[in-house]
Amino acid sequence: MGILGNLDADFFKGKVAAPKVTLHRESVMEVIAAFVTHTTADLTRKIDEINNSRYYRPHEKEQRTTKFQAQLDIMSVWNDPAQVDRRLTKLMAIPGLVKIWGEMSPRIPFPIGKVPYLMAQTEDIILEGKSRYWETEQRWDLGPYIIMLPLGGQTGEMHWIPMREPTTHNRHPHHRIKPSIVNRDQLEVSTCLGGFADSVAMALQIGDINTVLKFMTDYVKSWNPDSVLRHMEELPHARRL
Repeated sequence: MGILGNLDADFFKGKVAAPKVTLHRESVMEVIAAFVTHTTADLTRKIDEINNSRYYRPHEKEQRTTKFQAQLDIMSVWNDPAQVDRRLTKLMAIPGLVKIWGEMSPRIPFPIGKVPYLMAQTEDIILEGKSRYWETEQRWDLGPYIIMLPLGGQTGEMHWIPMREPTTHNRHPHHRIKPSIVNRDQLEVSTCLGGFADSVAMALQIGDINTVLKFMTDYVKSWNPDSVLRHMEELPHARRL
């Protein structure tokens, strides 16, 4: 056995698969467990309130509780070790990610919602695009990002943070933070999700973690030069190639 352990020379012959994304299972399961516990309790409470209500007929109770029961069934898969392994494996298979972990209280430059976060670090983000105002295609290097997925949160609590400039307000052509209109001392998130907004919000509500993280990874790798919140020249971490 060589200094590379079991990889040895076979690694360089292509006989051994390249290492997968690093997944910190303990921290990931901690935030998922917190999310599942909170969501399960909330759904159970809603079902009990409907069933104990005197204002609904039996068939109305069944109709109203069906949706919540379906969500409970989705949550129950996290109690099955085989299902957990399968879902975590799918997370690790998302292209473009380097590391996945969880944080109960993430530290970013401004207060965020009190929900557990699934975190992921991307590879360097290279964006290519052609505008109707340019003669040739442009390529930009934005460096790696930290993706922050709120488990049980809202679309306004999703974050894409450039690691080169983590405190910048101008994070991505289609995502930024800005002073709140209500309170100028507070910051709020502005993200252009296009036609995906409703689908992402629904997936967040039912805890479809794989789908949302895949979307967030694809999103940070996307760029429409003709419809942006911030131009590339306004991103301090963007480097023209």
